[in-house]
Amino acid sequence: MDSAVNMKCKMADEIELIVADDNSTDGSRELIQGYKDVKMWCNKSHVKDKYTLTSNWNDAILNIATGDRVLFTNGDHVLTTWFADHHADAMMSEDIIFGPGYQTHPECVSVVENDNNNYMDVINTCSSNDWVLPDRHVEGSAQTYNVEWPSNFPYGYNFSVRRDHFIDVGGFEQVEHWGGEEQMLCDKIVKAYPHVRIVSNCNSSVIHLYHHPHNLINRSTGDLVEYNF
Repeated sequence: MDSAVNMKCKMADEIELIVADDNSTDGSRELIQGYKDVKMWCNKSHVKDKYTLTSNWNDAILNIATGDRVLFTNGDHVLTTWFADHHADAMMSEDIIFGPGYQTHPECVSVVENDNNNYMDVINTCSSNDWVLPDRHVEGSAQTYNVEWPSNFPYGYNFSVRRDHFIDVGGFEQVEHWGGEEQMLCDKIVKAYPHVRIVSNCNSSVIHLYHHPHNLINRSTGDLVEYNF
């Protein structure tokens, strides 16, 4: 939350921060309310069911969001300073944009945000410090800019779509399990708007706080990927 509130990018004054709470009971709601400039959407029924979170995402955008573009990330991510700027890239204004997430701990932020580091510098530094390589779901986006990808590549923690596209296709499908809702959304948008591409922006980075990944399948090849910790 601190990294989102403190983004120092060109778009900082135009960013709307919204948190969808899925009827949590761990103090998250009270923590969020401590941020005066952050809006929150909660399920009005106060009943947590298998569809609550995707419903809350949809309802938050329909009832609160006013911007031209909606950007999705997770609560356990540190956002880079320029994160939002690269989701407002004029070269990709009609497209679905997704970027890399580095599976590591917060010390990696300074490495990723150092303008003197290229992609391989980031990888080599993370590797030499026994940090984890880029997130398994976005192998391509960590290296590429404005390159088109299939719909199974965007992953919820770091992708954005035009708000009018999101609304026109009915938002996320209600799914009973985690995973797949992003691809279904991308497929619906591309079907409704054939000119829309799904593109990677290597400059839009998040730091996924250090934890053991629960799914080591490379989404591009289907191969099992081994990571060292």
